Amino acid sequence: MKVAIDCRMKHGVATVVRNIVPHIASQVEALYAMGDLQRFREWWPDDLGVRTVEFMAPVYGWREQLEYPLKRISDCHLLHVPHFNIPVRRLPFPLLVTINDLAHLAGVLPMSWAHVQAARLYYRHAVLRAEHITTLSEFSRKEIITKLNVNPAKITVIPCAVDHRKFFPADESRIREVADRLHICLPYLMISGSVRPHKNVGRVLSAFKELKTRNRIPHQLVVVGEREGFRIRTEVPTLPDDVQSSIVFTGYINDDDMIALYSGAEVFVYASLYEGFGLPPLEAMACGAPVAVSRAASLPEVIGDAGVYFDPYSVSEIADAMLSLIDNSTKRCEAVAASLKRAQEFQWERSAQQYLQAYNHVLTART
Repeated sequence: MKVAIDCRMKHGVATVVRNIVPHIASQVEALYAMGDLQRFREWWPDDLGVRTVEFMAPVYGWREQLEYPLKRISDCHLLHVPHFNIPVRRLPFPLLVTINDLAHLAGVLPMSWAHVQAARLYYRHAVLRAEHITTLSEFSRKEIITKLNVNPAKITVIPCAVDHRKFFPADESRIREVADRLHICLPYLMISGSVRPHKNVGRVLSAFKELKTRNRIPHQLVVVGEREGFRIRTEVPTLPDDVQSSIVFTGYINDDDMIALYSGAEVFVYASLYEGFGLPPLEAMACGAPVAVSRAASLPEVIGDAGVYFDPYSVSEIADAMLSLIDNSTKRCEAVAASLKRAQEFQWERSAQQYLQAYNHVLTART
């Protein structure tokens, strides 16, 4: 079997591709990875045997359609596009598409009516052209079935996972070294994400304010994510100065530092309103962090019994969930054990095997 994978996406999609390719490459005749060659050199060793194809066109738009390197992968048996931006041209091989979620149609992103309709066309085109569809959770599978009118038999759920060789509890000296360098004082609470409205950062900051003023907790709140857009006064304009001084915005940090911060967090908070999977809390759990998460979308499916849940629209519930772990050391220790156990259920090797099964299913159905 010869497989080509479009590897240009960033963020969560890039995490999936980066981690499944090493497990798939050794089990197929050839694997073509299309995208940024420099990034591939950082991701995978040369002896992995991946055939890299440069494809630098931005995701979406006319350039990717004109520059899609179909001639370079003409001997493939199958194309896997891990997003809904598939080629519009007729393909000489079957297509497997991964639709991570329907966030563009769910009203959780700041999009104009025209952009929503364009996304709807992208989605519809992808599900009609694909021989098979994979998605990351049962929640997303149900969304695809109901909102895009797709036959349930055409969709397979393949969850994300964690690289447990990398994401595991850091030792105390490493936690303190990273915290000191980033000007973080222990104890601290932690969130990660962007300022997109569905990430719900504003309500977490308001909940933190409530804990600082009502309960006088000594903690800092560490906010990890790109600095652009993280401005306290625009997110939550009522934060008093003494609360603002307890919030540390780290900006983007690398995985090694992220692991140390996950490991040292007294509570990792994830208040997202909508997720197709929700990888950050799973990574935090693999590092032994107790997690407080939204009772929303796919998160209960992923976190299972390991998390403390809250209504993401309720500031007081978010605050109470955090406080329940801060105030009760026994519950916090139990949460650490539950986090580590649950995270072990998600393995990239298992996910890669499921993708291989999906590829074989597509090719078998074609014959």
